[in-house]
Amino acid sequence: MKILVFMYDNRMNSLRNNLIEAGYEVIEGNNQQDINLSAKVANTLDGIVLPIQGVEDNGQMKMQGETYNVNELFQNLSSKCIIFAGLKRNYMDALTNKIIYMFSEEAVMVPNAILAAEGLLHQMIAYTDRSIFEYKVDIIGYGHVGSAMADILTKLKISVKMIITRPLKWSGEKNIILNGQNVAFEMLEEWKQEEPAGIIIITVPIEVIDEEISEIWEKRPLVIDMAKGRQGVSENAANSGKMILVKAPALPALAAPDTAGTILADYIISVTNEQGK
Repeated sequence: MKILVFMYDNRMNSLRNNLIEAGYEVIEGNNQQDINLSAKVANTLDGIVLPIQGVEDNGQMKMQGETYNVNELFQNLSSKCIIFAGLKRNYMDALTNKIIYMFSEEAVMVPNAILAAEGLLHQMIAYTDRSIFEYKVDIIGYGHVGSAMADILTKLKISVKMIITRPLKWSGEKNIILNGQNVAFEMLEEWKQEEPAGIIIITVPIEVIDEEISEIWEKRPLVIDMAKGRQGVSENAANSGKMILVKAPALPALAAPDTAGTILADYIISVTNEQGK
């Protein structure tokens, strides 16, 4: 199996090493020269691991602050090549190759959520001046990351409130007991009318805090925004001085890059092994 891996962050080193150990031939993509060379052997590739942001409509790909042209690479791919991507893009959907959006697969999302929660805990410690045990935490979003974060914090006996943005994913309970701790649930619209906790964690990719909401706050909370591609906090609210805002969209790569890379490698190996049967 021959796989092109774009080395877009530090977890890719672990992914590459795990694939090589499993017997894969790995081609690294670090710059335009690597991309041009890969384009010449593109018809021999069995897989490509793209940066999370994927490829834009004009065939441009961003990686580590630089922009690269990948049109020739994709034009030369064989139909057997599997593309492992992050965010959905129109350019990708127009291809005839099998495309797997890894970060939407349960086998990746569940362990990744635990790493993201570990990273959030690190951010809480790094950006607060007092012990984290003195704070209450509002978690916006009850998906994989929100649930994993609530699990960690309640194990530490830290007070947690879950803020629901999608009622269809909520059974309607106002309180649950998690790890012996009471966890309150509240709809986002209710929460917007109240004074928030000292720490707010945004785990959903939508804007949830604007200037009108933050204007009523009496205290200045720490807001950790995990939103990818979009801002969970509006630009006006972010510049209002009403909060300490930390953008943290790639926490698994920061918290435990080796483990995060291994998770991705294990998934790629399982998919390509199945494909080869």
